[in-house]
Amino acid sequence: MTSQLSKTLKPSQVPTIKTFRQYIVIWIGQILSLLGSSIVQFTMIWWITTETQSSMYLSFAAFLGFLPQIILSPFMGVLADKFDRQKIIIYSDLLQAAVTTIIIAGLMFNFMNYTLFFIILALRSVFQTVQSPSKAAIVSSMVPKDRLSRLNGIDYLLSSIVAIAGPAFAALLLKFFTFYQILFVDLITFVFALIPLLFLSIPKLESQPKSKQKKGIRDYFSKIKAGFDLLSSNRPFMILLFTASILNLFIMPFNTLLPYYVNVTNQGTEDELAILMGALKVGLLLGSLISTLKKEWKNKTRLTYFLLTLQFIGYLILSFSPSGMYPLMSSGLFIAGLTFPILNSTIITSMQQKIPQEYQGRIFSILISISGLISPLGIILSGTLENLVGVKLLWILSASIAFLFVQCIWLFTKVSKALDGDFKLP
Repeated sequence: MTSQLSKTLKPSQVPTIKTFRQYIVIWIGQILSLLGSSIVQFTMIWWITTETQSSMYLSFAAFLGFLPQIILSPFMGVLADKFDRQKIIIYSDLLQAAVTTIIIAGLMFNFMNYTLFFIILALRSVFQTVQSPSKAAIVSSMVPKDRLSRLNGIDYLLSSIVAIAGPAFAALLLKFFTFYQILFVDLITFVFALIPLLFLSIPKLESQPKSKQKKGIRDYFSKIKAGFDLLSSNRPFMILLFTASILNLFIMPFNTLLPYYVNVTNQGTEDELAILMGALKVGLLLGSLISTLKKEWKNKTRLTYFLLTLQFIGYLILSFSPSGMYPLMSSGLFIAGLTFPILNSTIITSMQQKIPQEYQGRIFSILISISGLISPLGIILSGTLENLVGVKLLWILSASIAFLFVQCIWLFTKVSKALDGDFKLP
């Protein structure tokens, strides 16, 4: 198998305590940058909601956020396996900061319009898509295997804390500052993410001699095909990915229409939206804490089934909550949020431990594409169906169908072998 690989880690670059410590420094910078992005994301969503008062505009904005992931992710995974991952992250961060600067200038000098705003949203998503496989792949190249599970749990823990703080800070800042002034937070926190990347070294993959390397577009597609071949050799895992894709379709109405539901349906303010999002993030925080404290789960697939079932029970509680009953809505979102970190940590850790390092960039990018393949459809349908049946009925139908779908998948397929068995190589 090794002789067929175009790239592999050098023996001297096997994860050590030194590379682990370097990764922690890089990781802290990324967490600070995530805080800025969380504040800005909330601010931009609220700006679209209050400016347009339209579920269709909100859905279209979310659609533009997902579209680049679907189109570009497989190719970005090949880039992550072929080129310097550190440079990919740095350049994409710089470009993302540049488009944020354009938004600030547009709002400051009054030349911002919806078309330009949506174009910039799409560009931000493009640059995030470019760097995502590289960020995911460098973890196992710098972190020893025996620390992966604990680190992933801590990562979700801190990310959840940031996700709670972001909307809360944004709601507070909106009372004192304009939209464009708040966007400067993104640029400030970006600097904290950039500095470690400039001064610390991320292990590089060792290339074959140039005479043995394939050139051109065929090389890209052959590498993408190799990633798909690896996944297709593991049918239960493919069923799990199919399940994730379908469930993404049913989650989209909740993710897309929550600001609209608060502001338009309930005549709420940014404070109520921050409360609901805060409840979701507190659930994420607790789930992350559980992932951090629990080193290893014995039966990962049964755990996944239980958590998916619990997740849609939470969404059902949100869906059936009477208008204005924010405490009950918050409890549903808390339950749903609790499940995400444990699910993600369990699945990602299993993949990082089983998939060869030289395949991880393209595999993670394929997973992003597959799991998000139906998301744009779900986003567009969210706005369309909301106009036909209203938010509450749409939410009730989405959560109910998803709940039943999870039960059927676990009763009538072999998905139970997805995470607890060995990962076969083609």
